[in-house]
Amino acid sequence: MHKQTFEAICHAENARALNLQAIAVLDMWMDTLTNHDEYEANKVAAIHTLIHAALEHIQKATEVRHVA
Repeated sequence: MHKQTFEAICHAENARALNLQAIAVLDMWMDTLTNHDEYEANKVAAIHTLIHAALEHIQKATEVRHVA
């Protein structure tokens, strides 16, 4: 595997780990909300959705090693 490919995969794996940590924080935030916090819940859900979308692309980047 080329050095640049290896480095890109390492960065993608680190980004994946950070995204999973962010999701854990969002889940904790969501757990603190009540039924009256609909607007706040929508903000958490929106961020959660964006992070999950990014995770899909990051996962594809980490799979490069299997192709190369």
